[in-house]
Amino acid sequence: MRPRSLFNSSISYYLSYLHARLQYREKRIHALQDSMLRSLIQKAKRTEIGREFGFRTIRNAQDYARQVPVRNYDAIRDHIQRMMQGETNVLWPGLVTWFAKSSGTTADKSKFIPVTTEHLNHTHTRSGWYTLALLYHRNPEVRVFADKIS
Repeated sequence: MRPRSLFNSSISYYLSYLHARLQYREKRIHALQDSMLRSLIQKAKRTEIGREFGFRTIRNAQDYARQVPVRNYDAIRDHIQRMMQGETNVLWPGLVTWFAKSSGTTADKSKFIPVTTEHLNHTHTRSGWYTLALLYHRNPEVRVFADKIS
């Protein structure tokens, strides 16, 4: 087998694996959401915000809704500014070094959104692969094209 064919078959296998994983998770979306909430709460429980709202005692979405009020950006602006100055464990554990700047807001002022490397890996990078998996499995012409370049 030529190296290029091996590469393409590996990619096809990986995209098939991701597609199956998406289908599995889609059927269990509520359990996935609950698991993600518990994971995020667990990671943030030792932060300033986690201590303020008792993340250690949150076990489910109902606890979270009861203990953590909905707040607008102005309510956390000072937290974000402290993070931008290098303070750690404020809204998220550790040092956050990246901040996305919003392009349009209702207050006519840009807002800064903390972005962690973990977040980028978990959402942006992974979502690109999942998008390719969906494209590959929902569009036969893409599979035919992939087979031709092998």
